[in-house]
Amino acid sequence: MREPGAARSARKAGRFAQQRMVKKMQPNIGSQELHQHLKTHGRAEIDGWAINADGAEIWLTNPYGIDVGFYDNDAEGCGRILERISTDDHEREWGTL
Repeated sequence: MREPGAARSARKAGRFAQQRMVKKMQPNIGSQELHQHLKTHGRAEIDGWAINADGAEIWLTNPYGIDVGFYDNDAEGCGRILERISTDDHEREWGTL
C-alpha cells in the first residue's frame, strides 16, 4: 500500500507529464485547425484555457481550473470555444493574481 505522500507525488507526476504534452496554441487559429488538432491529440491550450476532447464532446476549463462548458466535438463547437475565449473578460472581473 502506498503512503499518502507517495500517491500525491504520483498524481503530480502524471499531471505534469500531461501538461508537457499539451500544445499551446495561438488564439487567432481557426476552428477547423483547432478541431483537427483535437482529433489528433485530444488536448490543447489557448491563453491558459484547457481544451479537452472526449468522444462526442469537448470540455473547456478556464485559467483558474474550473470546467466552464461542454461543446460538440466538431468545427462549430471549436468555433464557439474560440469565441468564448476571445470575448472572455475574466481578468477584468477577477483582477490579476
